[in-house]
Amino acid sequence: MKYIISACLVGVPCRYNGSCSHIKELHEIVDDGDAIFLCPEIMAGLQTPRISCEINKQGEVVDVNGDTYTKDFLLGVDRAMMLVRDKEVEVAILQSRSPTCGCGKVYDGLFSGNLIEGDGLFTQALKRDGITCVSEDEFLQNYDLGSL
Repeated sequence: MKYIISACLVGVPCRYNGSCSHIKELHEIVDDGDAIFLCPEIMAGLQTPRISCEINKQGEVVDVNGDTYTKDFLLGVDRAMMLVRDKEVEVAILQSRSPTCGCGKVYDGLFSGNLIEGDGLFTQALKRDGITCVSEDEFLQNYDLGSL
C-alpha cells in the first residue's frame, strides 16, 4: 500500500459537520488498490457530527467552549499510526486545515477563521515516521501521483 488518504476525501461523511470532501481522483486510487483511507477522529470513537475543534497555541485540541479533546484525538492518531505502519505507507494525502490531518496550515485555535503555519496531530506523527504528507489542495494542484 503506497498511499493513505483522509477518509473524508473519498466520500466518507466523517468531517466534524458530517460532510465529506469527495475527490474523484483519490477514490480511483483506492479502487485501484493503491491506497487505504481512514479517519483518526472516527478511529478514536468521536461522533459525527461533532463540535468543531482546533489546535491552540499550547498544542491542545479544544472546542469553541474551551473543552479539551487532546487525549481523544491522540488516541485516534495512535490507532491510525498502527495501521499505517503495518501497511508501509509512503505518502499521505490529507484533509487540509483539520486539527488531525491539517498539512501545512491549520486554524489558529481561536476560532477566528484564520489559518497559521502548522500541521494536525496525525500529520505530525506521519512526518515523524518519515512519511511524505500533502494536503488535498496540493494534490489537486499537481495530481500526478508519480511526482509524490
